[in-house]
Amino acid sequence: MPQEEPHAGSQTARREEAVRGETAGEEAVRLRVGQRLRELAQRLDQPSFALLLKVLGGVNAAFAHRNEEVAIDLTEEERALYTPELQGELVTLLELASFPRQHVRLDDHPLSPPDAP
Repeated sequence: MPQEEPHAGSQTARREEAVRGETAGEEAVRLRVGQRLRELAQRLDQPSFALLLKVLGGVNAAFAHRNEEVAIDLTEEERALYTPELQGELVTLLELASFPRQHVRLDDHPLSPPDAP
C-alpha cells in the first residue's frame, strides 16, 4: 500500500487549482461578481438584466480578442434601457472584476459612471 506524503491534501488542492487555472484572488473576484449578478437579477427588470448580460458578453469578447475592437450592436429598445443606472451597475461589476472601465466603449464613447464629469 503506497504511503501518503505529508501534506498530500494541500498538494492535491494546489494541483487542482492549477488545473482550473484559478488563484484564490481570482476565485474571490468570481464570487464577488457572481453575488452582484444574482442581486441584479432580482432587482432589475428582465430586459435590463438581459442587456447587462449582453454588454458583459461584449466585455468577454474583448478579452478573447484583445487587439481587436469589439462592437456590441444595440437595438433602439436596448439603447433606451441603457440608462445611467444600468451604466452604473456595469461600472460596479467591472470594478469588482478589476477591469479598467476606460477600455469599454459604447458608440465610441468611453463607459463612465453616471456622475462622472
